[in-house]
Amino acid sequence: MKLLDPKNDAVFKLMLVDDDAADALISLLSAILRPDSPITSAIVKNPYLPKKHIRDKDTILDILIELNDGRRIDLEMQMAWRSYIPERAYFYGSKLITTQLSRGQKYQTLKPVSVIFLLNAIGFPDAPNDQAHYIFSMKEHSNLAQIPAYFSMHFVEIPKLIGALPAGTKTPQDLPLVNWCKFLYNPSQPGLDEVIATMPALKKAKKKLEEISADEEKREIARMRERGRRDYESDLEDALVRGRAEGEAIGKAEGAEAGELAAKSKFLLGLLTNPVTANLPSNEIAKLCGVSVAEVEKVRTREG
Repeated sequence: MKLLDPKNDAVFKLMLVDDDAADALISLLSAILRPDSPITSAIVKNPYLPKKHIRDKDTILDILIELNDGRRIDLEMQMAWRSYIPERAYFYGSKLITTQLSRGQKYQTLKPVSVIFLLNAIGFPDAPNDQAHYIFSMKEHSNLAQIPAYFSMHFVEIPKLIGALPAGTKTPQDLPLVNWCKFLYNPSQPGLDEVIATMPALKKAKKKLEEISADEEKREIARMRERGRRDYESDLEDALVRGRAEGEAIGKAEGAEAGELAAKSKFLLGLLTNPVTANLPSNEIAKLCGVSVAEVEKVRTREG
Protein backbone atom coordinates (compact mmCIF):
# COMPACT_ATOMS: atom_id res chain seq x y z
CA MET A 1 0.00 0.00 0.00
CA LYS A 2 1.36 3.41 -0.97
CA LEU A 3 1.36 5.86 1.90
CA LEU A 4 -0.34 9.21 1.46
CA ASP A 5 1.86 12.29 1.55
CA PRO A 6 1.85 13.71 5.12
CA LYS A 7 2.76 17.13 3.64
CA ASN A 8 -0.74 17.25 2.15
CA ASP A 9 -2.38 19.51 4.74
CA ALA A 10 -5.53 17.36 4.90
CA VAL A 11 -3.46 14.22 5.57
CA PHE A 12 -1.29 16.13 8.05
CA LYS A 13 -4.36 17.17 10.01
CA LEU A 14 -6.01 13.75 9.88
CA MET A 15 -2.78 12.24 11.20
CA LEU A 16 -2.58 14.47 14.28
CA VAL A 17 -6.05 15.44 15.50
CA ASP A 18 -7.50 12.19 16.88
CA ASP A 19 -7.21 11.36 20.58
CA ASP A 20 -4.95 8.40 19.80
CA ALA A 21 -2.54 10.79 18.03
CA ALA A 22 -1.94 12.97 21.09
CA ASP A 23 1.54 11.54 21.74
CA ALA A 24 2.60 12.27 18.17
CA LEU A 25 1.27 15.83 18.32
CA ILE A 26 3.00 16.49 21.64
CA SER A 27 6.24 15.07 20.23
CA LEU A 28 6.13 17.33 17.17
CA LEU A 29 5.26 20.44 19.17
CA SER A 30 8.01 19.68 21.71
CA ALA A 31 10.55 19.29 18.90
CA ILE A 32 9.61 22.70 17.50
CA LEU A 33 8.93 24.73 20.65
CA ARG A 34 11.46 23.17 23.03
CA PRO A 35 9.42 24.29 26.05
CA ASP A 36 11.05 24.86 29.44
CA SER A 37 8.66 22.34 31.01
CA PRO A 38 7.31 19.19 29.33
CA ILE A 39 4.07 19.36 27.35
CA THR A 40 1.69 16.91 29.02
CA SER A 41 -1.46 17.53 27.00
CA ALA A 42 -2.37 19.10 23.68
CA ILE A 43 -6.09 19.51 22.99
CA VAL A 44 -7.09 20.11 19.37
CA LYS A 45 -9.85 22.72 19.28
CA ASN A 46 -10.81 22.25 15.60
CA PRO A 47 -10.48 18.53 14.79
CA TYR A 48 -13.09 18.65 11.99
CA LEU A 49 -12.41 18.83 8.24
CA PRO A 50 -14.68 21.05 6.09
CA LYS A 51 -15.35 18.27 3.55
CA LYS A 52 -17.70 20.41 1.43
CA HIS A 53 -14.94 22.96 0.88
CA ILE A 54 -11.92 20.68 0.83
CA ARG A 55 -11.02 21.73 -2.74
CA ASP A 56 -11.51 25.44 -2.15
CA LYS A 57 -8.27 27.40 -2.30
CA ASP A 58 -9.46 29.64 0.55
CA THR A 59 -9.97 26.72 2.95
CA ILE A 60 -7.15 26.74 5.51
CA LEU A 61 -6.56 23.41 7.25
CA ASP A 62 -4.66 24.61 10.29
CA ILE A 63 -4.70 22.89 13.70
CA LEU A 64 -5.69 24.98 16.71
CA ILE A 65 -4.23 23.58 19.92
CA GLU A 66 -4.37 24.38 23.62
CA LEU A 67 -1.55 23.03 25.78
CA ASN A 68 -1.72 21.98 29.41
CA ASP A 69 -0.41 25.37 30.57
CA GLY A 70 -3.04 27.24 28.55
CA ARG A 71 -0.71 28.22 25.74
CA ARG A 72 -2.43 28.51 22.32
CA ILE A 73 -0.82 27.13 19.18
CA ASP A 74 -1.77 27.46 15.52
CA LEU A 75 -0.01 24.74 13.49
CA GLU A 76 -0.10 24.60 9.70
CA MET A 77 1.51 22.63 6.90
CA GLN A 78 2.31 24.63 3.76
CA MET A 79 3.32 23.03 0.45
CA ALA A 80 4.53 26.32 -1.09
CA TRP A 81 5.88 29.63 0.14
CA ARG A 82 3.83 32.77 -0.41
CA SER A 83 5.11 36.26 0.24
CA TYR A 84 2.09 36.97 2.48
CA ILE A 85 2.69 34.04 4.86
CA PRO A 86 4.40 36.21 7.53
CA GLU A 87 1.43 38.61 7.50
CA ARG A 88 -0.91 35.63 7.77
CA ALA A 89 1.07 34.37 10.75
CA TYR A 90 0.68 37.77 12.43
CA PHE A 91 -3.06 37.69 11.73
CA TYR A 92 -3.51 34.15 13.11
CA GLY A 93 -1.52 34.99 16.21
CA SER A 94 -3.44 38.19 16.80
CA LYS A 95 -6.73 36.30 16.64
CA LEU A 96 -5.46 33.74 19.16
CA ILE A 97 -4.59 36.60 21.50
CA THR A 98 -7.72 38.74 21.12
CA THR A 99 -10.15 35.83 21.40
CA GLN A 100 -8.81 34.84 24.82
CA LEU A 101 -10.39 37.67 26.76
CA SER A 102 -14.04 38.49 27.20
CA ARG A 103 -15.47 41.65 28.80
CA GLY A 104 -14.21 42.14 32.33
CA GLN A 105 -11.25 39.74 32.14
CA LYS A 106 -7.82 41.03 33.08
CA TYR A 107 -4.96 41.34 30.62
CA GLN A 108 -2.76 39.48 33.10
CA THR A 109 -4.72 36.29 32.35
CA LEU A 110 -3.50 36.18 28.73
CA LYS A 111 -1.69 32.99 27.75
CA PRO A 112 1.24 32.84 25.31
CA VAL A 113 0.55 32.23 21.65
CA SER A 114 2.69 30.56 18.96
CA VAL A 115 2.07 30.25 15.23
CA ILE A 116 3.94 27.42 13.48
CA PHE A 117 4.34 26.97 9.73
CA LEU A 118 5.91 23.74 8.49
CA LEU A 119 7.09 24.55 4.96
CA ASN A 120 7.74 22.18 2.10
CA ALA A 121 9.63 25.10 0.56
CA ILE A 122 12.35 27.66 1.18
CA GLY A 123 10.95 30.83 2.66
CA PHE A 124 14.21 32.57 3.57
CA PRO A 125 16.68 31.96 0.71
CA ASP A 126 19.28 34.41 2.04
CA ALA A 127 19.70 32.62 5.37
CA PRO A 128 22.78 30.44 6.11
CA ASN A 129 22.74 26.89 4.78
CA ASP A 130 22.49 25.36 8.24
CA GLN A 131 19.56 27.57 9.28
CA ALA A 132 16.13 26.08 8.63
CA HIS A 133 14.13 26.81 11.79
CA TYR A 134 13.31 30.49 12.27
CA ILE A 135 11.80 31.89 15.46
CA PHE A 136 10.44 35.43 15.58
CA SER A 137 9.27 37.14 18.76
CA MET A 138 8.96 40.66 20.12
CA LYS A 139 12.11 42.09 21.73
CA GLU A 140 13.59 45.43 22.69
CA HIS A 141 16.18 46.40 20.07
CA SER A 142 19.06 47.10 22.45
CA ASN A 143 18.39 43.94 24.49
CA LEU A 144 18.53 46.05 27.66
CA ALA A 145 14.95 45.25 28.63
CA GLN A 146 12.70 42.25 28.25
CA ILE A 147 9.01 41.47 28.39
CA PRO A 148 7.47 37.98 28.46
CA ALA A 149 7.41 36.33 25.02
CA TYR A 150 3.65 36.15 24.64
CA PHE A 151 3.74 35.84 20.86
CA SER A 152 6.17 33.88 18.68
CA MET A 153 6.22 32.69 15.08
CA HIS A 154 8.06 29.54 13.93
CA PHE A 155 8.89 28.71 10.32
CA VAL A 156 10.48 25.33 9.58
CA GLU A 157 11.84 24.70 6.07
CA ILE A 158 11.56 20.93 5.80
CA PRO A 159 13.68 20.38 2.64
CA LYS A 160 16.46 22.63 3.89
CA LEU A 161 16.54 21.10 7.36
CA ILE A 162 17.05 17.67 5.83
CA GLY A 163 19.56 18.91 3.26
CA ALA A 164 21.58 20.75 5.91
CA LEU A 165 22.61 17.50 7.62
CA PRO A 166 25.01 16.98 9.26
CA ALA A 167 25.86 20.69 9.52
CA GLY A 168 22.30 21.48 10.56
CA THR A 169 22.42 19.05 13.47
CA LYS A 170 24.11 21.20 16.08
CA THR A 171 22.99 19.44 19.26
CA PRO A 172 21.08 16.30 20.28
CA GLN A 173 18.09 18.61 20.88
CA ASP A 174 17.89 19.17 17.12
CA LEU A 175 17.43 15.49 16.32
CA PRO A 176 13.69 15.11 17.13
CA LEU A 177 12.77 17.89 14.69
CA VAL A 178 15.17 16.56 12.05
CA ASN A 179 13.62 13.10 12.39
CA TRP A 180 10.11 14.51 12.16
CA CYS A 181 11.06 16.40 9.01
CA LYS A 182 12.54 13.26 7.49
CA PHE A 183 9.26 11.48 8.11
CA LEU A 184 7.10 14.30 6.78
CA TYR A 185 9.26 14.73 3.69
CA ASN A 186 9.09 11.07 2.67
CA PRO A 187 7.63 8.50 5.09
CA SER A 188 8.66 5.63 2.78
CA GLN A 189 12.33 6.52 2.29
CA PRO A 190 14.91 3.76 2.88
CA GLY A 191 16.37 3.65 6.37
CA LEU A 192 13.59 5.68 7.97
CA ASP A 193 12.25 2.75 10.00
CA GLU A 194 15.50 2.70 11.99
CA VAL A 195 15.02 6.39 12.79
CA ILE A 196 11.36 5.89 13.69
CA ALA A 197 12.28 3.04 16.04
CA THR A 198 14.14 5.54 18.24
CA MET A 199 11.01 7.70 18.71
CA PRO A 200 7.83 5.90 19.91
CA ALA A 201 5.66 8.94 19.11
CA LEU A 202 6.95 9.05 15.54
CA LYS A 203 6.22 5.34 15.26
CA LYS A 204 2.61 6.09 16.27
CA ALA A 205 2.44 8.80 13.63
CA LYS A 206 3.60 6.33 10.98
CA LYS A 207 0.97 3.82 12.12
CA LYS A 208 -1.72 6.53 11.97
CA LEU A 209 -0.59 7.47 8.47
CA GLU A 210 -0.89 3.83 7.42
CA GLU A 211 -4.44 3.71 8.78
CA ILE A 212 -5.38 6.88 6.91
CA SER A 213 -3.79 5.56 3.73
CA ALA A 214 -5.86 2.37 3.97
CA ASP A 215 -9.13 4.29 4.37
CA GLU A 216 -10.69 4.95 0.97
CA GLU A 217 -12.78 7.91 2.18
CA LYS A 218 -9.70 9.61 3.60
CA ARG A 219 -7.69 8.81 0.48
CA GLU A 220 -10.39 10.59 -1.52
CA ILE A 221 -10.17 13.61 0.79
CA ALA A 222 -6.43 13.70 0.18
CA ARG A 223 -6.93 13.40 -3.59
CA MET A 224 -9.50 16.21 -3.59
CA ARG A 225 -7.21 18.44 -1.57
CA GLU A 226 -4.29 17.80 -3.90
CA ARG A 227 -6.45 18.39 -6.99
CA GLY A 228 -7.66 21.67 -5.53
CA ARG A 229 -4.09 22.78 -4.86
CA ARG A 230 -2.94 21.79 -8.37
CA ASP A 231 -5.93 23.49 -9.99
CA TYR A 232 -5.20 26.70 -8.11
CA GLU A 233 -1.50 26.60 -9.00
CA SER A 234 -2.35 25.91 -12.65
CA ASP A 235 -4.94 28.71 -12.79
CA LEU A 236 -2.47 31.12 -11.18
CA GLU A 237 0.29 30.20 -13.64
CA ASP A 238 -2.12 30.50 -16.56
CA ALA A 239 -3.21 33.96 -15.42
CA LEU A 240 0.43 35.07 -15.15
CA VAL A 241 1.36 33.65 -18.57
CA ARG A 242 -1.60 35.28 -20.29
CA GLY A 243 -0.93 38.58 -18.55
CA ARG A 244 2.71 38.59 -19.62
CA ALA A 245 1.80 37.65 -23.20
CA GLU A 246 -0.70 40.50 -23.45
CA GLY A 247 1.86 42.89 -22.00
CA GLU A 248 4.55 41.83 -24.49
CA ALA A 249 2.13 42.30 -27.38
CA ILE A 250 1.38 45.83 -26.22
CA GLY A 251 5.08 46.53 -25.84
CA LYS A 252 5.80 45.55 -29.43
CA ALA A 253 2.91 47.61 -30.73
CA GLU A 254 3.63 50.81 -28.82
CA GLY A 255 7.40 50.99 -28.69
CA ALA A 256 9.93 50.15 -26.01
CA GLU A 257 9.53 52.63 -23.17
CA ALA A 258 5.87 53.53 -23.64
CA GLY A 259 5.08 49.92 -24.44
CA GLU A 260 6.75 48.68 -21.27
CA LEU A 261 4.65 51.01 -19.12
CA ALA A 262 1.50 50.05 -20.99
CA ALA A 263 2.40 46.37 -20.68
CA LYS A 264 2.83 46.63 -16.93
CA SER A 265 -0.49 48.45 -16.62
CA LYS A 266 -2.24 45.82 -18.75
CA PHE A 267 -0.64 42.99 -16.76
CA LEU A 268 -1.61 44.66 -13.50
CA LEU A 269 -5.18 45.22 -14.59
CA GLY A 270 -5.42 41.62 -15.78
CA LEU A 271 -4.29 40.24 -12.42
CA LEU A 272 -6.65 42.50 -10.47
CA THR A 273 -9.66 41.52 -12.55
CA ASN A 274 -8.90 37.79 -12.82
CA PRO A 275 -10.86 35.82 -10.17
CA VAL A 276 -7.83 33.59 -9.56
CA THR A 277 -5.43 36.42 -8.71
CA ALA A 278 -7.70 39.30 -7.70
CA ASN A 279 -7.42 38.53 -3.97
CA LEU A 280 -3.63 38.23 -3.87
CA PRO A 281 -2.05 40.81 -1.53
CA SER A 282 -0.99 44.06 -3.18
CA ASN A 283 2.68 43.56 -2.37
CA GLU A 284 2.74 40.20 -4.17
CA ILE A 285 0.99 41.61 -7.26
CA ALA A 286 3.43 44.54 -7.22
CA LYS A 287 6.36 42.12 -7.38
CA LEU A 288 4.81 40.15 -10.23
CA CYS A 289 4.14 43.28 -12.28
CA GLY A 290 7.30 45.23 -11.44
CA VAL A 291 5.34 48.20 -10.09
CA SER A 292 4.96 49.86 -6.69
CA VAL A 293 2.41 48.80 -4.08
CA ALA A 294 0.92 52.30 -4.36
CA GLU A 295 0.25 51.74 -8.08
CA VAL A 296 -1.47 48.45 -7.31
CA GLU A 297 -3.61 50.06 -4.61
CA LYS A 298 -4.51 52.91 -6.96
CA VAL A 299 -5.76 50.53 -9.67
CA ARG A 300 -7.40 48.26 -7.10
CA THR A 301 -9.34 51.21 -5.65
CA ARG A 302 -10.39 52.39 -9.09
CA GLU A 303 -11.56 48.94 -10.18
CA GLY A 304 -13.31 48.30 -6.89
